Amino acid sequence: MHEAWYRLAMILVVTAGFWEGVMAAVFKLFTDKEPGVATAVNHLDEPWCYVGAAGVVLLTLVVLGFLDRAHKKALARG
Repeated sequence: MHEAWYRLAMILVVTAGFWEGVMAAVFKLFTDKEPGVATAVNHLDEPWCYVGAAGVVLLTLVVLGFLDRAHKKALARG
């Protein structure tokens, strides 16, 4: 995996995971903003939006692990 593509993928995954997971929960807890496209899990009812946000964070960590493993494998190959 080329270094630039790896870094771009990591930035995009972290940004999407942080915004859709952590920030969606913060918006739900501390603001009166209506749910939008950028915080899709907030369209769920009260307890399930937090479960959805935690699921997004977990999925983000899994994808980051996959990207890191693929990057290390590519570096080992040459």
